[in-house]
Amino acid sequence: MFYDFIYYAIRILFCHYAPTTNGQLWLLSRANPGSSRILAAIRALEAAWGKKIADTDAAERAFGVNVAALLAKLRAGGGWQEVLNPDGRSYFFDPATNTTVWECPPAFLKAKEALRAAADCAVVMGEDADVGEVDRDTIATLIAAVKDQVRAPEPLLAAVEVLTGLSINVKNAINIVDLGGILALIAAANAHPNNLTLLRMVLLLVERVSILEAWREAVASQGGCDLLIAVAVGIHHEVQDVVLRALTALSNLAVGTPPNVELIMAKNGVKAVEKALQVYKDEPRVLE
Repeated sequence: MFYDFIYYAIRILFCHYAPTTNGQLWLLSRANPGSSRILAAIRALEAAWGKKIADTDAAERAFGVNVAALLAKLRAGGGWQEVLNPDGRSYFFDPATNTTVWECPPAFLKAKEALRAAADCAVVMGEDADVGEVDRDTIATLIAAVKDQVRAPEPLLAAVEVLTGLSINVKNAINIVDLGGILALIAAANAHPNNLTLLRMVLLLVERVSILEAWREAVASQGGCDLLIAVAVGIHHEVQDVVLRALTALSNLAVGTPPNVELIMAKNGVKAVEKALQVYKDEPRVLE
């Protein structure tokens, strides 16, 4: 985002200079002190911007491939659940057979690796990626993974990151809500309230879904208001990006939906907003 702003700001400010065929802006049409430094900075910014685009495009393609292969591997992994001990050591539990082992079962390890590969692509490709629609079975399996791995932050975060990446597509977002994904995601965030990486992912998905008018009541009633008010603003009121996203989602949920307004007020949403305004009284984005 920072590179985007600087890049286009420079383009606008110096638009009367002609770009060369390789995209560089020549600022040396007149002898200005420091012009070579500006040109070098623009070259560096253009190189960074080009790499960002290339990385994003590659991640989009890889995400589609990884998600397509993910369903079979998650199913092959069986019902194994990873559990993190207080001492930081993981063990693995199969509730179907009541079996507990210390070594990660090979099929489950492959499922975890496939999940992480897809999650890494989801993070790199960003919020404006072109994501295709996937079948409901894939989404249902990922939601089940969120529920099963709620006691293991690493595979849990990977599953949430993949779902968040899929939610860029509106049809996928609708299916996530329809299949109970919001409940699972909010339960995961509540289970790890101090895991900011996980919370950011869940908030991003909740914000996307809250834009969809037909699903606002479902998001709010399935624990969305509790997450936004009690966890995001209540616990993490000093983390500005978390507060900003939570307030945006709350605003979305309230628009044209009187039951949500009542619920937000009942959950002390007004006090939460007031608290945020006190902390960020000079921050325009929060004041909006």
